[in-house]
Amino acid sequence: MATLATDGGAYTVREFCQAHKISPAFYYIMRNEGWGPAEMHAGQRVLISPCLMLIEIENQRRHS
Repeated sequence: MATLATDGGAYTVREFCQAHKISPAFYYIMRNEGWGPAEMHAGQRVLISPCLMLIEIENQRRHS
């Protein structure tokens, strides 16, 4: 199971990939195919919220 971002905030793409043991290339495949985690954009930074991830996982679980 992946851990949450170390500071309790959002993941960067690199942190997300490390936490979930996936490559950045696989992350971008997920994103481009529409099944990656929700992203937040802060200027040019892309962040992934652990809270949004949990909501997405729960929604997917309910619809499967």
